[in-house]
Amino acid sequence: MEISASYLNLIEANKRRINGALLSRIAEELDIRDDRLTGRDEARLIETLSEMAADPGLAVEGQSAFGETQEVVARNPNWSRLAARAYRRMTGLAEAVNLVEDRLANDPALGDAVHDMLTEISALRSTSEILFEGGKDGSGAMEAQQRERFEEILFQQSARLSDTGAALARYFDETTQKRRLRIPAAEAEEAIALTPALADWIEEEAKTARRYILREDEDIAYALRRATRDFDVDRDIGWLEERDRRALAFATSRFHGLVDRAVDACAAAHSAAWREIGEAVEMEDETRRLIGREVLRRAADALLAPKDFILAEAADCGWDLMRLQRRLDGDMALVMRRIACLPSPGDGGANARAAHFRVDAAGRTLERRGALQLAPRGRNLDCPVWPAHRAARGELLVLPVMRHDEGRALAIAWTDLGGMWADMLLLGESAARDGVYAPDLEKAPALVGGECRVCAHQGCRWRREPFVAGSPAED
Repeated sequence: MEISASYLNLIEANKRRINGALLSRIAEELDIRDDRLTGRDEARLIETLSEMAADPGLAVEGQSAFGETQEVVARNPNWSRLAARAYRRMTGLAEAVNLVEDRLANDPALGDAVHDMLTEISALRSTSEILFEGGKDGSGAMEAQQRERFEEILFQQSARLSDTGAALARYFDETTQKRRLRIPAAEAEEAIALTPALADWIEEEAKTARRYILREDEDIAYALRRATRDFDVDRDIGWLEERDRRALAFATSRFHGLVDRAVDACAAAHSAAWREIGEAVEMEDETRRLIGREVLRRAADALLAPKDFILAEAADCGWDLMRLQRRLDGDMALVMRRIACLPSPGDGGANARAAHFRVDAAGRTLERRGALQLAPRGRNLDCPVWPAHRAARGELLVLPVMRHDEGRALAIAWTDLGGMWADMLLLGESAARDGVYAPDLEKAPALVGGECRVCAHQGCRWRREPFVAGSPAED
């Protein structure tokens, strides 16, 4: 560690404090964060648990038997972190529920809109009843001129009701965006998307680190140099997993400064976004952890597949994923992640116009990255039409897709040989036309939506539940 014996004796005798540079070197050597050594991590944990113990809604008989919070954290650090995380999530959910209740009970705009809708519905029903009865007064059916007048009234009332309903839908949509539920994974994705400079930082750090690796570490250098057009995935899948593990381990030990810089920048962008809607929100520790993990994932990928290499190969093969996979040792997931995370300034490829998803065998989205504006509003790919749910093992499934309210996109899915998850790359229309998949975009698109209850596609053979508003709209 390059520390003198006299200085070490002074530290052990509690006569000198460990300076920041030495603390960072110790943390790097032990492969842990600085916060674990300085006590900041533990202090935040104690503060959260103390707040939880003082919460009147959680008060229990004999609560003093829990002992001192500091002692609990020292004896059971992992359980303490789990309890603190559960408490933060619980308070976030309770806050969201209270906001919705308050809005439903007291929001004048919502009350006016609902009142207008009820008024229009009542008038519409009355007019409809008159038409249905035919205006009979004992002397015969309603006269043509009178019926025409009532039909005009019916049309006007239905138009007003439609306008009111549309305004109410827009209002709820804006409210959802402003008062969104604080889910750490979603917040981490949004914060990264709000920090466009992050991609360039990662590429720069990885480029510098790669020069060091190729000079100093022969094992990783071999993993980074290897690229072949004749790759047997069945034979070497274990080697791929080991290469990925080693790259992540190196990134974890090497990129402390990058992670701290990235997390702070994402936290600042996150806070600024909340301030724009009039709220002061501090990023949660779990969100910061997820951002750090994603930065390390992207840094490891940039080590394994440098930007210049990817762009050169992609230009040569027209962004053909199977050929890129062969050039990256058969690692299709790496290919998709890199395409989705390349810096956005126009390099002629998919770049920021692509999004990557990893979905497990149960249909839950494990990872999302890249151009999330292409993604469904919810985190999960609820619609079974998405090719990520249907790709055969070891084969690409290329499918043009179209959501009800947006243009075409191209979804390309791949299931790993273990079959426990699938990776999917989603390309916007302009990105899809830049490469070899342009002809696929001209095929009849598959109609994809969200969860069946809110999906308006008519006649979908995969529909599990009826549309919440009655008959789905025409496609």
